Amino acid sequence: MNNDSGLTESGITGNVGFDTGVALTGALGYQFEGGLRLEGELGYTKSDIDSLSVSVGQFTISTTAISGDAKVLSGMVNAIFDFPIDGNLKPYILGGLGITKGEVTIEGVSSDDKALAAQVGLGINYAVNSETDIGLSYRYFATQDYDFDGTEAEYSSHRILLGVRFNL
Repeated sequence: MNNDSGLTESGITGNVGFDTGVALTGALGYQFEGGLRLEGELGYTKSDIDSLSVSVGQFTISTTAISGDAKVLSGMVNAIFDFPIDGNLKPYILGGLGITKGEVTIEGVSSDDKALAAQVGLGINYAVNSETDIGLSYRYFATQDYDFDGTEAEYSSHRILLGVRFNL
């Protein structure tokens, strides 16, 4: 789920509201002794815009009759620590840094920009067997402000991810 995004341009402020959207990620990594993992992750998110409000001084215009979406492509490097407990359940915490390309399209007009990103999260995996885990995780993901043709826009999201991990 994307948080609403604040906008700023030359004294004009605004807010963009998003639908829940979709997030897809894939990662490849290495597990060290002691529970530390490092991974490279590619991710893609897309959310439809469901509202827009713009304020100039004391005047505010709001609409839900808007067509558009926001897409973010990300490349992250994550450090993960698996807590050493016995059994098939494996809780972990995660932190990552990377770069993103964000694109916003409103009423058929598109703009894109690149920004640095960070994420933190936690999750739990269940070992189905020695080669396969299934897991559920939560991640908070945020970028530096994007600059879409002079309009600064903040971007962050709360993500609930269901995944499969193959251990080679």
